[in-house]
Amino acid sequence: MTDLLTSVDAGELVQAAFKHVNAREYDAARPLVNRALTLEPHTGTVAHVRAHLDTDSRATETGAAFLRQFLAAHDPFDGINIHNAWHLAALEFDLGNHDAALDWYVRVVGPSVAEYPMTLYSAASLLWRIRVAGGERSLPWGQLRDTALKVGKAAGVENLGCGIAFITTEDDASLGTLIDVLRGDDPTGIHTEVFVPVIHAFRAFWERDYAAAVMHFEPVAASFQRLSPFPEHRTPVEETYRAARAQL
Repeated sequence: MTDLLTSVDAGELVQAAFKHVNAREYDAARPLVNRALTLEPHTGTVAHVRAHLDTDSRATETGAAFLRQFLAAHDPFDGINIHNAWHLAALEFDLGNHDAALDWYVRVVGPSVAEYPMTLYSAASLLWRIRVAGGERSLPWGQLRDTALKVGKAAGVENLGCGIAFITTEDDASLGTLIDVLRGDDPTGIHTEVFVPVIHAFRAFWERDYAAAVMHFEPVAASFQRLSPFPEHRTPVEETYRAARAQL
């Protein structure tokens, strides 16, 4: 640790910090992140590891304040700053600032999905969380569907992003195709055992059939961790399950 803290290589510090963040060793990660920020305070990848550290350690207020300042001083459309803008939107949502979260989505996150399809799930899950928390408010789902239709073969939680895009635009044909593909290409069983039930639960929730949503969720609730090792990927699923149960 001491050797790393004297490093002048911000990239090395970021990599080391991420290892600690992923291991939930936040106290070990923070001095590395601070050192990297001292060396390169204007670099988006350094801001990104700080965003993960604050998000994962639940330093929500601190993380939002940092990213507000960073993105006010740097172009939010510059490479990884698009993802940093998503992190800020998610932090604003967690703070209850749903209008601020939606503003970041409308200004930066959503318009960038077509150019960066890898951001589909992040964008879709943020908009979905706003929908679950806010009920009937009108949200810009269409651009998500346009991107989802261009995804060749989704992987992992990208499948949930495509599912959300098709559910919310009521594209039943594309949703059916997605489910068929997941069931037909399932060497480990995770698609049939976890992803498909979650997609069915999302659809039931969208249709306000909360009993059906819970019915699809309950057998796989103990397996949500199989969806992704990253907590922020699982959060929309967990929130939807809780919201559906609260409606019963």
